[in-house]
Amino acid sequence: MKAALAALLLLAPACGYRVLDPEVGRGRRVAVPTADNATRWRGLEADLTAGLRSDLQRLLEVRLSDGGDADLLLHTEIREITRQAPVRDIQGGAAVGATRLVVLWRLEDPLGAVLGQGQIQRSLEFLPGEDENAYTALREMLDAIAEHVVMEVSARLSAGGADGASET
Repeated sequence: MKAALAALLLLAPACGYRVLDPEVGRGRRVAVPTADNATRWRGLEADLTAGLRSDLQRLLEVRLSDGGDADLLLHTEIREITRQAPVRDIQGGAAVGATRLVVLWRLEDPLGAVLGQGQIQRSLEFLPGEDENAYTALREMLDAIAEHVVMEVSARLSAGGADGASET
């Protein structure tokens, strides 16, 4: 069993997967204010924020904070959401729809120094005939983006980004 686990850990980097080290958080207090939403799609900021908070606690050794005593602040913004014209079937109904989402993130120390930042863009097709719609597609993308942001935060913390170095 231990040999299989060791082999899996050795093969994971070769496959493009990275194992997160939960110790990276070292018990830091992280504030995750509600995401800004610069789009007309209301309510998605709550989904993104909840996903970020959940994934931070699930994947890293951190404690959530209300901000006053935080060691780190994670700001996010839903910047752009677009829906593409649906592909129509022979009867004229929507067979396939598509949507695209752009989220910005920024990790700061309590003094406002930027420790890491980035932009994540995702596109997803959905099948209206299978009871999927733009909202279900957006929520699915937000879940994936929240996990991606936490992986980026982990990378910055493991690289020593939270110990005073800044990135632009």
